[in-house]
Amino acid sequence: MIQSCTGNPEPSKETFRVAVIRYQHETCTFCPGGDTEISDWTKNRDFLTGEEVLVAGSYVKGFVQSSKQFGDIELVGINSPDHVFGGSSRSWNSRESFEHFMHIIIEDLEAKMPVQGVYLALHGALAVRDVPRPEAEIAKRVRQVVGDQVPIVGSFDLHGNEDEMFLKWANAAFVNKRYPHYDAFIQGGRSANYLYQAMKGVYVSTTATRKPPVLTATVLQWTGQSPSMNIMERARRWEAYKKETYVSVFYGFPWSDVPDNRCHCSCNYQ
Repeated sequence: MIQSCTGNPEPSKETFRVAVIRYQHETCTFCPGGDTEISDWTKNRDFLTGEEVLVAGSYVKGFVQSSKQFGDIELVGINSPDHVFGGSSRSWNSRESFEHFMHIIIEDLEAKMPVQGVYLALHGALAVRDVPRPEAEIAKRVRQVVGDQVPIVGSFDLHGNEDEMFLKWANAAFVNKRYPHYDAFIQGGRSANYLYQAMKGVYVSTTATRKPPVLTATVLQWTGQSPSMNIMERARRWEAYKKETYVSVFYGFPWSDVPDNRCHCSCNYQ
């Protein structure tokens, strides 16, 4: 994913309202037990309310903390699904469950418009019956509400199965570079920094995505040893070489039988 700056207008003095949405699941489509239904998502609660979303998970916490430094951002939590009972050991999400939670998200987003930016805390390995690219579909439906001029950014687990379709509807994506994922908080913060520049009009993203035909088992994706360590180090060097360049690598989640299940290398630059 490549993001580039095309202008540097004077910063405005308005307050930017930013919608924060969370929808995360690492889906093992090969796991037994039947599809993941609404009842599996609502075992703890019906959904996370807006205020609960703003303290839910490392991505969001990193995003919130970085947003506070600017002083002119108002974060608007959007009702979002809670954790799935059983986590990534649960199989395909049913179309019914996906539509149920998208209705909750979109209805709340519409009620809280206008917003000047959107942050999506996602995973990348969500698998839904009859929805080939769920995260891209989430971005698409959000885009249909907020319009073409509102920047959208997402954060992801490196075990994601994303391709360029997400960036058809969103402006940028930030992916963990560590497995275990102890940099999730950092990626949330980077998403906030990018989104702020985009809302100011000083960062207009240009993106590029490449899909090497490689898929590895998760036990080989630990970033503490090669080849994963070298791949992520190369991404960091690219980022250091040119200011405001962001390079992300999706390894893929091999336990999801979905169309995009490959290794994806992507860059963002300004």
